[in-house]
Amino acid sequence: INAFNEMNHSAIFSILRLYGFPDADIALMTRLYYHTFLFIGNRFGNSAACFLSRGAPQGADPSPVISNIAFNMIHVIARVCARGCTAHGLAPSGSSGYADDASAVRF
Repeated sequence: INAFNEMNHSAIFSILRLYGFPDADIALMTRLYYHTFLFIGNRFGNSAACFLSRGAPQGADPSPVISNIAFNMIHVIARVCARGCTAHGLAPSGSSGYADDASAVRF
């Protein structure tokens, strides 16, 4: 799981609704991600725009929080189902994400 390039934007907005985020906040996030694009530039010029329907822009302020909120659901399900891995004799953590791509979020 890679937090920054795996998440479908529609799924992000659905998860925010499920968590009970206000409609105004979801509308703001929708505008933020709508028609997001990137291009590659080098000494020969720029590529065509590549519009993104997945992922969170790495380095953007909301991206780590959005990633954690989106993937927290997976971690909770894994924990409740007693899935996961052991680390140095510890009980299963229920977390299979990378340390920098995951965290627990409580509401």
